[in-house]
Amino acid sequence: MVFKVIVLCILAVAAVQAAVVANVTVGSATVKLGQTVDVNVDISNVSDLFDYQFDIAFDPTKLSANNVTEGGFLIDGGVNTTAFFGGNIDNVGGTISTISDTIIGAVSGVNGAGTLVTLDFTAIGLGVSPVTISNITLEDSQLPRQPIAFISSNGSITSEVPEPRSGPALLIGAIALISPLLKRRVFAKS
Repeated sequence: MVFKVIVLCILAVAAVQAAVVANVTVGSATVKLGQTVDVNVDISNVSDLFDYQFDIAFDPTKLSANNVTEGGFLIDGGVNTTAFFGGNIDNVGGTISTISDTIIGAVSGVNGAGTLVTLDFTAIGLGVSPVTISNITLEDSQLPRQPIAFISSNGSITSEVPEPRSGPALLIGAIALISPLLKRRVFAKS
């Protein structure tokens, strides 16, 4: 009987541990055509994150990738030094490959939630571009490094037509309103 209770307790603990997975989420945004926009790749519910790597894909007819910057998650977690690589940007193929970051030193990984990276794009075409994350690797601080279970969700960026500037629009509207009055005065004097 005692053996069965111990086995059930071990199975229960294993089930709880298996149910805890990190969440990796790409943000979404709306931007005017020609403007830049930042979208974060965030992580939550993670324990002992020591390093990560992933790729990003986007529609190159709608977006142009400008830059990838390191988020604060690893540094804000109390780590002194990281080695960040912002990936290889390919605006023809619509990819940013091998974005990665790792903690330097023999320390524990970081727990909790925060921003891994910020992706900076310029909207070059109208419509919706998916921003897709793939080839994700999350590892803990144990030696040898162990993978961290995760689920991921993609984001999108919507590019809209910019609103006309109010100054020129008001000037054109005022001229359109005044021009019939000016024509009447000219004809009245003739």
